[in-house]
Amino acid sequence: MAYLRYSRTCEWYIFERDDSRLAVWHRDFRSSDASFDRVEVESMLSADSFLVVPGYRLDQKDILREAFQAWLQDPVA
Repeated sequence: MAYLRYSRTCEWYIFERDDSRLAVWHRDFRSSDASFDRVEVESMLSADSFLVVPGYRLDQKDILREAFQAWLQDPVA
């Protein structure tokens, strides 16, 4: 499932991978292949810090927070 997709107004593609990790790709850092497990996402949300995400900028905090929270709220398969 995708939580954000690249578009003219969105620089992020965030989706759940087959291994139950959350892939978090910024359009300018696609080659980083960044992904995080549930514990890592919960930790970022708890600290309210997304500095480990390649391409992250402070003005994008809300959009990442919303996508991460949505992923955590989805039932685990």
